[in-house]
Amino acid sequence: MSAYQILYNKLVNNLNYSLDLKKLSYLKDLLEENKKFFVLGSGRTGYVCEFFSSVFNDNKPFSSFMIGDDYKIESLKEGLLLVASGSGETPYVTSRLRVVNKDVSVVSLTTKKDSTVARLSDEIIKIEDERPEKKEYDINGEVVKHLPLTFLGTSFELKLLMTLTAFNDYYFGHEKSIKTSYEKILDSLNFVQNEEKLDELTEHLINNKRNRIFITGHYQCGIVSNYIINRWKNLGFQLTNPKSAESPRMKENDLVIIISGSGQEYLSGEKGFEHYYYNHIYDICKRRKVRTALITSNLESILASKSDLVIPIKGREYSKRTPPKKSKDYLFELRTMLTEAVITHELARRMNVSESQMRENHSDFV
Repeated sequence: MSAYQILYNKLVNNLNYSLDLKKLSYLKDLLEENKKFFVLGSGRTGYVCEFFSSVFNDNKPFSSFMIGDDYKIESLKEGLLLVASGSGETPYVTSRLRVVNKDVSVVSLTTKKDSTVARLSDEIIKIEDERPEKKEYDINGEVVKHLPLTFLGTSFELKLLMTLTAFNDYYFGHEKSIKTSYEKILDSLNFVQNEEKLDELTEHLINNKRNRIFITGHYQCGIVSNYIINRWKNLGFQLTNPKSAESPRMKENDLVIIISGSGQEYLSGEKGFEHYYYNHIYDICKRRKVRTALITSNLESILASKSDLVIPIKGREYSKRTPPKKSKDYLFELRTMLTEAVITHELARRMNVSESQMRENHSDFV
């Protein structure tokens, strides 16, 4: 079994925890009472919240909204606010909760029941994520030293992601209980990693550390790309999403990573904006000698044929266009986010990135 596979399996096993079924059932009742709700989170946790919001809206459009520039917390007069923070002390989150209207019901998901976020909430749903302090787990699961942003150091975000995805299935009646849904999701996460391709991507990233790395995708894949950008910046990489207004000009020897489950520019003869967007990216990469990598489920896709490196992650049904509804429809994105954690661990190991270095690259505000 490959090193990547061993670590991936251990990561999946770590996601198993005792869900607060009573509080999650209560959250279901609250959502049914409100025609819409708002979600608040920051950093990688914020991207998990955004992912959940988009998945919920796939089932019930215009029901969930992210707090941010478009929806300011000061404008909320009543309703439900769902908040997520692992530490419960995230400045971006606590500063907003301090000004939320008293008629807004606040439900927080956190590991700390005695945190600031918990004290500012009406209800607390605990995500159990107890780990020995000052310790990190190597490829065999042995305790070595503490690298908080690698492997188990990001398990809160992943447990939150799986919990909210399972909750979505439970809420919309795709599963009879959230416990059953959670267990099925964990079972579905298991798949055989392509060690050769993952190793090649890892080497590309290390070799490109002094150059720019662009990561992009659409819809939920776009959220995943931003999650990964946020994560790998802690390792010292120069990362950006080419759709961002702050994205720099691509130059020779840069690297572009595209995340697309289907790997298709368009399906069923429909040319969406992604057809022109991806064509534009590949044209620029070809002219400026920029390498391209594609993470996809479809090795025979149009984008795969254009890419220098293709990393297969099974999970997306790409033969036809079907609206995502259940957790299995997002399996590609879920597996990609877990695979990122494995790659991050291997990058930190090979580059000898220390805890202090990662902390220096981590934001003070999120």
